[in-house]
Amino acid sequence: MRTFKDGNQWCAVGDSFVNLQESPVGFGDGKEDAIENLVKDLEIELIQAREEGYVEGLSAYAWWKDGVQYVGACGQTLCVAIALRREFRRRMNEIECSHCGTICQVDGEMPRYFAWCETCRDYAGGFDCTAYAQEIMASIADGRPEEGGVR
Repeated sequence: MRTFKDGNQWCAVGDSFVNLQESPVGFGDGKEDAIENLVKDLEIELIQAREEGYVEGLSAYAWWKDGVQYVGACGQTLCVAIALRREFRRRMNEIECSHCGTICQVDGEMPRYFAWCETCRDYAGGFDCTAYAQEIMASIADGRPEEGGVR
């Protein structure tokens, strides 16, 4: 890793740095801030790669029946499984405070399903994965079309 001045800010880049558009970078008022922001950028890149791998894995092990792709042994379609995963990840990043309604960012140092509300100065609440899955399955049973894919 190396740091250098870029205009009035410090820039931190990794050993495989190509350019500012293609490579993870971090900027800050000081070297430490730049390095911290580079680490955040790298974490985001890793999370995105993991998500892509998760979807590729689901797709690789999906099976076909009557023109529909399924995953697992419970009869869940591939596009529902992918939509559930994406919605779960979205909800894991932001949680609505159960006390005041503020949207709170999940703190990576706490369990991923809780958030600290700066407004209330209390735990914002959590995300119930089981209830969400039941909600999605009920919408499918009601005949509402699936989002984000072909049935």
